[in-house]
Amino acid sequence: GGGVVQGKNYSKKECYEKALTMDPAYALAWSTLGIQGGGVVDGKYHNAKDCFEEALNADPKFAENNSTDLQKKNLLN
Repeated sequence: GGGVVQGKNYSKKECYEKALTMDPAYALAWSTLGIQGGGVVDGKYHNAKDCFEEALNADPKFAENNSTDLQKKNLLN
């Protein structure tokens, strides 16, 4: 996660925020931003729960398809 573009360092969170600005239907980016604790997308703050809900809105089968990874991170009850 994270990286350098044109000499500027970007955190993981900044990369997910940028990805979602470019593609707000990117379920994996929403979920991963939630794991990072949330963030700001298009000027709006989203807490972790909001991010997970956005991931499910973008792809209703996201939790089903990724439940093993989410359970490992204790994100599903």
